[in-house]
Amino acid sequence: MPKSIKWTSVAYNSYLNFLSRLIQSDATVLAKKINVVLSKKLKVLKSYPFIGTLTSKRRARKLILTNNIFIIYSISENHITILAFIDARINHNF
Repeated sequence: MPKSIKWTSVAYNSYLNFLSRLIQSDATVLAKKINVVLSKKLKVLKSYPFIGTLTSKRRARKLILTNNIFIIYSISENHITILAFIDARINHNF
């Protein structure tokens, strides 16, 4: 059975800030494409939660969206939690 997806506030704010930076730099088309890619990947993730690779922390998984963008997530019995939305071109703390 597909799992539901929840976002931490930190991850969701990172995603919104990322989209905001793209829109401010006149990359609205790219922002839309990233949004479509994310939606498709999350749809697959709901049905196949173990598709991502284990991170060094072993309790989280990494799912690549593009060459530079990925999400970190954890899996519980009932849902998947997006822990981080990361643009690898920018410093991050994860």
